[in-house]
Amino acid sequence: MSNQVRAEMKRTPEIAHDQTKSLTETRSNRGVHFSTLEIREYPVCLGDNPACKNGPAITLGSKFVQLSPIAINEYERCRSPRRNRKELRTTSRVRENILMEECQCSMRAIVEAVMEKKIIQEQRVKSMMDIVVILPNDRIFALSVAKISKIFAFTSIIKIQQGIA
Repeated sequence: MSNQVRAEMKRTPEIAHDQTKSLTETRSNRGVHFSTLEIREYPVCLGDNPACKNGPAITLGSKFVQLSPIAINEYERCRSPRRNRKELRTTSRVRENILMEECQCSMRAIVEAVMEKKIIQEQRVKSMMDIVVILPNDRIFALSVAKISKIFAFTSIIKIQQGIA
């Protein structure tokens, strides 16, 4: 609210109320409205995101196909229901199948990408362990690092290597 409106409120309550009301009405009439929706389809590629715990990571390619614009009301009427967080996750097997079928990735390329990702994960854990040595009094941080170390145990690389042989 501007200083001028505040000053008016102190002097004459009736006038101030009218000015405040008009400001409120003006603000509530503001809004953003959309009429059409433009959808882009991106290809899926083999990724390298170390946050992906198990199996290969998937990323979007840079090229896309622009679909015809659609009215937002039409899109909302036809779209499938929203998925929850659990439904948005894909298993490592599903990601492997997508990469092999849609991207024509070889199993060898997928396994190599997973191994590279695990090495990066191990490097991150080692970096975090180095920080723990620097900050030994921070118990919560140390417990967090210990938990992360268990998640990204080096044994998973051995398991992957045994699967290749």
